[in-house]
Amino acid sequence: MKKNNSYGLRRNVLKELNEGFSNIYDNFKYFKKLSKSREKVLGAAEWLLDNIYLIEKEYRSIKKEMPIDYFKSLPSIEQLNDDIDKKKKYNMNDASKSNNFGRENNIENGNYKYHNEDDNELPA
Repeated sequence: MKKNNSYGLRRNVLKELNEGFSNIYDNFKYFKKLSKSREKVLGAAEWLLDNIYLIEKEYRSIKKEMPIDYFKSLPSIEQLNDDIDKKKKYNMNDASKSNNFGRENNIENGNYKYHNEDDNELPA
């Protein structure tokens, strides 16, 4: 099994976490500005204004307590791609077998219908 780059993974996840929180906080500041100017804001904006402290708390917690061991246990991209390829091959083989079985069964029972060009003709 190929090792993953756990430090690189952690860095990427934290980068996305920072970007996501930054976007949420930008929206919070915008809604706060609207609220102070007595503009009407939607319920979701009101929820964000009331609960930004919860998001900040979770953001800090995740950022601080995200163990590197978690990322070490994740599979590498190459391993995931190999697993996906194996599943595709298995599914293709399985589908092929089931299709062949169905055809053989129909032929044995005399239910197999050959395509007749006359069936596709429109009435005159």
